Amino acid sequence: LESNDKRLTMSFRKQLAYEAFVRTARYDHSISNYLGGCIETGSGDLHKRLPECLTLNLRKYQDLRYGENPHQIAGWYALVSSESCSAPVFSDIGFPPFTQLQGKELSSNNVTDVYALVKILRDIGSPGACIIKHNNPCGVALGKSIHNAFEKAYKTDPVSAFGGVYGLTEPVDASLASRIVESFVEIILAPDFDESALRILAKKKNLRVLRHHALKSSCKAHEVWHMKDLQDFGWLCEQDAEDPVMPAQFRCVTEQAADSSLAGDVAFAWSVVTHLTSNAILVAKDLSSLGFGIGQTSRIASVEIALKQAGVAAKGGVLASDGFFPQVDNIDAAAKAGISVIVQPGGSLKDPGVIAACNQAGIAMLFTGQRCFKH
Repeated sequence: LESNDKRLTMSFRKQLAYEAFVRTARYDHSISNYLGGCIETGSGDLHKRLPECLTLNLRKYQDLRYGENPHQIAGWYALVSSESCSAPVFSDIGFPPFTQLQGKELSSNNVTDVYALVKILRDIGSPGACIIKHNNPCGVALGKSIHNAFEKAYKTDPVSAFGGVYGLTEPVDASLASRIVESFVEIILAPDFDESALRILAKKKNLRVLRHHALKSSCKAHEVWHMKDLQDFGWLCEQDAEDPVMPAQFRCVTEQAADSSLAGDVAFAWSVVTHLTSNAILVAKDLSSLGFGIGQTSRIASVEIALKQAGVAAKGGVLASDGFFPQVDNIDAAAKAGISVIVQPGGSLKDPGVIAACNQAGIAMLFTGQRCFKH
């Protein structure tokens, strides 16, 4: 007012009006969410957890380089806390959950790939390594050291690892940094990097280096929700994940029991296959991925792709499936490759025939009782 002869421009007044209504909208959003949570339904129906009226309260963190493709624009938004009408804290200890130490700005695909990477790293344990390509892993492993884990993950598919998103569960030193940049890498994420590692990585000026602050999620699985925009078909809101089924809860349904020496591979395989796009198959051995069958329209196609990639190394390994087996052709293929254990949800009308085929082939089969489709 003092600078403009006691007058405000129309554009500035519009900006003030916008900020005022954003503020009051957040306030009303917080109140409605609180009151909705106070209503007692008197019903055990799980769907009562879903609010009757759902309002998304988001604030833009940054404009991204581009969207899924270079001609599309994209922005990155953070959910504002329902307990407060204030904006999220954009900082190293708030949002986002990592600090970018160097490299080009992130694109939409970069953000989604890093999210897929962190979800897997949180589940597999440590020392662990994962390489993501187009939102799916092309190599995952646990090792005796973080260097060993990386080598095992990279060995799965060096061709697909080119231009990938690399993640480690432990700090990166100079030796590991030198090994990683021998190939072209888009992003490397780890809990920390020592100074000598950062000097090596800095020679690749476009390489995005991310220091992650929370590889252990603070959210409980049943509290995580997934929103899917179907445009003129509306939105879907669903629970993103169930509490994990632990290997001790798996049920052996075959005459042949799984060898106790493969218990680690069974747990590893199931923790990874739950993150693959359906139809999903993972072949694993020695706490390392050997072959992936991802996103195929038939399960047998995924099985054949995974087994072909694994090759002769599949013998004595574990095959994990995100859904049940509808036909015995999958078991025949696994038996031919020398698979020792199959882990799958169970629940098909064809289960008796599938179990009989496993018995005939001497394969141990474990039912998890939980399907984990990911579309």
